[in-house]
Amino acid sequence: MAAGLDLGQNLATYLAKTQAHISYEKLIAILQEELGNILSQEEIEEIVQKTENDILDCLQQKFQHSNVG
Repeated sequence: MAAGLDLGQNLATYLAKTQAHISYEKLIAILQEELGNILSQEEIEEIVQKTENDILDCLQQKFQHSNVG
C-alpha cells in the first residue's frame, strides 16, 4: 500500500493543470483594452477559454513526453 496520490496515466493532466499559472482576468483585461472596440465580451471570453485549453494541451503533451523513458 502506498501513501499519497497515485495518478498513473493522469499524471500529465495533473501536472499540466497545476503548472498553468496564468491570470485569465489579466488576459481578459488586456484583450478588452486592445480589442474591446472590435470584439464583443463573449468573443474575448471564447478566445481566453481556447487559450486556456491550448495551454493545458501543450503542458500535458510536454509532461507526457518527459515521463516516457
